[in-house]
Amino acid sequence: MTGDDSRELAIMADVSFGVGDINKAMLWFTVRTLHGSALQRLTVNQAEEMIQRHQVTDIRKLEGHPCIVTRPDRSLIKFVDLFKP
Repeated sequence: MTGDDSRELAIMADVSFGVGDINKAMLWFTVRTLHGSALQRLTVNQAEEMIQRHQVTDIRKLEGHPCIVTRPDRSLIKFVDLFKP
């Protein structure tokens, strides 16, 4: 990886929804790639949009689900969307 905005596959883990450490409701999860892992946080609005767009009926089904991430630099991994083959 050269540090560009290339997309790559990751796996979602430790998926949770609730009031996080910043005292706001959010969806949070870890994305795991071949290059490392990173905690991701989605606001309620971002989570609702993704859940509706992909017709997720239970967030527990996101555990182990493939997703798309970008790595704009070597130290950052950003969630883009769920992967749909």
